[in-house]
Amino acid sequence: MALDLRLPPFEAGSALPASPLNGFFGYAPHASNPWFGIYNNGTYYGVFSGLPAPTGVSGIGGYYSGVGVGGSTTGDGNPIFGVLNSSQSGNGLGNTALTVYDNNLMESFTNVLDDGHGNRKTSPTLTSLAGTAGAIQWAQPEQGTRKVFIAYADAYAEDNTTNQTITFPTAYTYTPVITTDTTGLTLAVSTTTLTITAPDTTTTYSGVIEVIGI
Repeated sequence: MALDLRLPPFEAGSALPASPLNGFFGYAPHASNPWFGIYNNGTYYGVFSGLPAPTGVSGIGGYYSGVGVGGSTTGDGNPIFGVLNSSQSGNGLGNTALTVYDNNLMESFTNVLDDGHGNRKTSPTLTSLAGTAGAIQWAQPEQGTRKVFIAYADAYAEDNTTNQTITFPTAYTYTPVITTDTTGLTLAVSTTTLTITAPDTTTTYSGVIEVIGI
C-alpha cells in the first residue's frame, strides 16, 4: 500500500501530531538509536538500530547485523534475526520468540533448537510419577536423533512389590544407556520404558537419573 502523502513524515525532535492517523510515517535518523516506522494505534512499527527498542517503537528491530522482528539478545551470541508475536519491549525475550545468532545458535525463549552443532536443549513441562511417598519428576528434553531422558527422585518411596514404569514420549531406536543414577534405586531400560524396581520399603530415595541414546 502506498504511503498517505497528505501528511508529512514526523522526525523526532519536532512536534508529534496530537492524534496521528494509522499509517502515519515517523522517523528519527539523528536519535542515539535511529529508527523509522509506521504508526498504528499508539505504536510505531518499524526498524531500529539496536536493543532496547526506542520508546514507542516496536515490531521490526535491528540486531548485531541484519534485522529482526521482535526478539532479543540473551547473551548466547550476537543475535541477527528474531521473531516475536507480541510487541518488542526493552531487552525482554518473549515466550514465543525465535532468535538466530551469528554462531548458528537458534533459540526459542529458553529452548535451544540448535546449538550450532545439531543438538537441541528444551525446557519441557515435568511429569510426576507418584510413589507411596514422594515422586519422580521426569522429562525427555531431547527427542531427535539424539534422545535424552532426565528425572529426579524426590524423596521417592514405593512400599510394595509392584514395579513402576515410565514410558518415554519418543521411543529410542536402540536400547539406551543409563548414564547417571545417583538414586540408589534398581533401574532397567528398554527402547520404550524405564522400569523402577519397587523397593518394598518406606525408605526414601533421592537423586538424578539420566538416560541417553539414539
